[in-house]
Amino acid sequence: MRLSLFLLALLCGAAHADQGPPRADPRLDGVKQIEKNVCVRGGNTAPGAPKNLKLVPQYCTCVAATYWDQVPKDEVEQLLDSGQSKRIDQHKDERMAQAKAACRR
Repeated sequence: MRLSLFLLALLCGAAHADQGPPRADPRLDGVKQIEKNVCVRGGNTAPGAPKNLKLVPQYCTCVAATYWDQVPKDEVEQLLDSGQSKRIDQHKDERMAQAKAACRR
């Protein structure tokens, strides 16, 4: 399941890679979109999420982008090469907390 979501994310990222300004790593656009969608589905009930539902999509976009932009390049390469990265999994909670804190400001 995880690998199929990852492959879907790569396909979505490839389809949208030529749109908008350049990002840290355009291959992660699909993964960022999935992360954003999960966050938006949580609505304003997640810890740190804005209480105003109109602000949730913007907050979730910020969190997803900030999270994935701070993942080191070698971990991203491992994820893209093998479909998983133990280091990304190990540091997810810490990095996600940092991304949420940055987007609350």
